[in-house]
Amino acid sequence: MILRTILLVLSCVLLETTEQILYRLGGRTTGRRKFWKFVSPAVAAHVTRLCLWYLLLKTLPLGLAVPLMGANYFAIALAGKFVFGEKVDRRRWLGTALVLGGIILVGSALD
Repeated sequence: MILRTILLVLSCVLLETTEQILYRLGGRTTGRRKFWKFVSPAVAAHVTRLCLWYLLLKTLPLGLAVPLMGANYFAIALAGKFVFGEKVDRRRWLGTALVLGGIILVGSALD
């Protein structure tokens, strides 16, 4: 059960990060055709993530599942830095580290 839960959380985080990257790419394009080239797969990722989220909620209580999804903050910060070349300052990394610390504390309650 723990492995399934970890895989569901990681899948949700990966899909949401991919979704956000695609939305950002779609927002940077000009022309309707190029826009939908990115937004259509983003919507598909969103729907898939929603289905996985429902499975996760069947496994975990909401009060445990939502904090674990905080890993999105870390993944999206990394994507912003490495995919889009965004500057991530020390304060943002500190906030992200605090969120990750919370995720570790909540994750330790999975036993």
